Amino acid sequence: RDYPEVIGYLELIIRKYPDFSGILGVRLTLAYSYFYLHDLKKAVELMREIKVDLLTPEENKEFVYLQAQVAFKERDYPVALEKLSSLFTDPPGTVGEEKLKREIQEIVFKLLSLEQLKNLAPKYTTDFPGALLRWQLANSLRDRGEKEEARKILTALIFSFPDSEWVPKARDMLSELLSAAVQSTVS
Repeated sequence: RDYPEVIGYLELIIRKYPDFSGILGVRLTLAYSYFYLHDLKKAVELMREIKVDLLTPEENKEFVYLQAQVAFKERDYPVALEKLSSLFTDPPGTVGEEKLKREIQEIVFKLLSLEQLKNLAPKYTTDFPGALLRWQLANSLRDRGEKEEARKILTALIFSFPDSEWVPKARDMLSELLSAAVQSTVS
């Protein structure tokens, strides 16, 4: 896209038609355009001017998604996770769900520290991303040698989210940890 040209056009619409019924959507598109040009300061400035309570439900989702993207760029991964997770309320199979899952998984697997995982896991009580956060926390603890704590978290994951896609992985890791514990006591 030719963002500078789009920005000029959007700014013209905002100046000429400030009372246009779709002006909030135009402002949101302008904020996105600056974001894609890597001008976070301008994107955030425009986002502050948007009256969120007047956005349509679809515009509100776009606004929250932009907030998540800005937080991600600013390396505020817990906020990015919170914003992305708040969008994960649509019924399963909706458009965009897999993209949201991939983005959330990227944050959880690659970007959150052990301390952030410890702080965030209890805050999420739904299967996704709650089970994912707990599995990654247990995985990180296991890697650090904190196997007893990892076992506790895996057990809680299995009982708290019995239908989660993360339960089979949790069972496998728990089995591995229990086998290692038995081997160490036998030896």
